[in-house]
Amino acid sequence: MKISYIFLSILIFLTQMLINAQTGSLKLTSENVIKNIKDEKKFQDIIHRFIITEPPKKLNKVETIKKNNNQTEKNLSVSVNQVFQLAGNDEPNSCDRTQTVYYKGKTYHTLQVGTQCWLKENLDVGTMIISRQESSNNGVIEKYCYGGRKDLCDYYGGLYKWDEAMQYKTTPKVKGICPTGWHIPTKTDFEKLMVTVNNDGNSLKAKGFGYEDGEGTNTSGFSALLAGTLTKGRLYINLGYVAYFWTSTEENADSDLAYYLYLNNSNSSINLFCNVNKDYAFSIRCLKD
Repeated sequence: MKISYIFLSILIFLTQMLINAQTGSLKLTSENVIKNIKDEKKFQDIIHRFIITEPPKKLNKVETIKKNNNQTEKNLSVSVNQVFQLAGNDEPNSCDRTQTVYYKGKTYHTLQVGTQCWLKENLDVGTMIISRQESSNNGVIEKYCYGGRKDLCDYYGGLYKWDEAMQYKTTPKVKGICPTGWHIPTKTDFEKLMVTVNNDGNSLKAKGFGYEDGEGTNTSGFSALLAGTLTKGRLYINLGYVAYFWTSTEENADSDLAYYLYLNNSNSSINLFCNVNKDYAFSIRCLKD
């Protein structure tokens, strides 16, 4: 979509005005918008040219009439999502109108972190198998529950080998075992999350997990649980100590390794490692397409 420099500037300006309005520092009205542009006539000409005269599909303009002391006030509401869409950018991938996702008998909540929409809970789908069994490409989603306890799957989510989580595909950003319209996050997806939270692992951890320098604050709302892992040697370890989340990114096409996000209970670091075999069973978080 071709957009003039002036139009893009106006969109960015309106976005900032909306943010200020939502934080209570400014009331977003057409009068306030015009007041903050020195050349009122030029602004009105631009608005008329690029907004009023453009086809409706290019702008979702909402005018609401408020009655206050027998006076009417026209408010121009432009959402941040609409601004990005008008600028030809698919971001942010908003959770708007998708507060919950019902999937295979369980309800998951959605969470907006920056421009990404995540499921707030670890995925818990499939049939539980015991640690000495191997999950396989048999058309049935198979999961491990820490210690072989179903109640721990109910709380922490299932643990999945990489191939099972990917449903035996190797394409990054694949749906895998996620609901339709969602995917296993890539290494890049997690890197974007890290930037959004300023590389503060504590902001990702649920409250009650970690201690001292690694105590979870959950300021992002991500609610990461330190769910541990099932090792290649069939041992359950690190429950309450470490959170491991698979990505859909392999080290390379011929590798037995894939990247995963790592959080621990003793510090605030966030790490993306690629140093364990895909036969380890980790937690899965899904990201909206």
